[in-house]
Amino acid sequence: MPARGFPLAAIAFLVVIGTAAQAFATVNGSDLSRSSGELWYFTFSYAVAWWVELDRRARSIPAPFEYSAFMLFIWPVLAPYYLFRSRRWPGFGLGLGLIALATVPDLAAIAVYYLWGDE
Repeated sequence: MPARGFPLAAIAFLVVIGTAAQAFATVNGSDLSRSSGELWYFTFSYAVAWWVELDRRARSIPAPFEYSAFMLFIWPVLAPYYLFRSRRWPGFGLGLGLIALATVPDLAAIAVYYLWGDE
């Protein structure tokens, strides 16, 4: 697997784990702790920033030294912009797809609640 594939695998793994955890907690009538949610979001953000950094270097796109830190903290804004800049409209769609992936665990919890929740 190329080096750029590792962050994408991490993103996919985090979405699967986050979805399973949210669904399990919802089925059992509870919520994830705030710390667990923050840890999940931080690791997801890190995986996105890691992937963008590897992609940026592979495409030889210059960026300031702090770019990775900015990407880590505000990736929902910067990732679609970066992907649009590097790939045009298909990249912008990919950036919106990353944002949609970040919402999958919460959407799964909502679906589980309405399908199997207490009535």
